[in-house]
Formats: sequence, structure tokens, C-alpha cells
Amino acid sequence: MRGKKDDYVSNVAKIIGDKIRKRRKVLGLSRESLAYETNVTHQQIYKYEHGKNNISLGRYLLICNALRVPYDYLLKDLDNKEVVEENQKAVIKENIFKHINKLKDDNEILIISNLVKTFKIKE
Repeated sequence: MRGKKDDYVSNVAKIIGDKIRKRRKVLGLSRESLAYETNVTHQQIYKYEHGKNNISLGRYLLICNALRVPYDYLLKDLDNKEVVEENQKAVIKENIFKHINKLKDDNEILIISNLVKTFKIKE
């Protein structure tokens, strides 16, 4: 069973990964080219970008150099509880959509649709 500390570490990894992915795209780098510059596989870059693996300090420094950002760039806002909580909400929403999109049974889709309608959603 995961605890709050594990959730926080997971959210931090996802926030850092998201920043890596966004910066890489701004620079027009492929995963392969970033992988080459940091001496890892493109699969490992994917895992970093999606918060699936934590980044060692040495690799973190190489990534910052390859992305041409200061070493604190990827760490900014991690002490901001609101930013971490918003990221956590975004991950939850993403997971909900992913699971709903896998539904094939029309009856299950209708049940989910009716459930969502019962929520008081602010426009």
C-alpha cells in the first residue's frame, strides 16, 4: 500500500518529467537526441518524462545541461503545495479518461455517464 510520501515522490517525478518533455519540445529535440546527449536510451527518457523512474543526481545534471537550463529549473515550484496538488488532480483525471476510453460495453458507458451527471459541476 502506498503512503502519502510515496504519492508525493511520484508527483514530483511527474512534474519534473513534464518539465523535461516540454523543454525538450521547445528546443525541438527528439527523445533519441536527448538520450544520446545524456547517455541513456530513448526508452529511459520516456520513463523520466512520464515520472515512471526517478532521476539520479548525475543524470539530472546531464539532462539540465542538454536542455540548456539552470540546475534549479526543473525543481522550481516543487515546494508549492498547490502546484503538486494540481498535478496530482491532472494525473487522476488522465487515469479516469484512460479507463473510460477502454470501456466497450454500452451499458457501462451509460452507467458512467449517469454517475457523472449526478455531480455538481461548476461551469
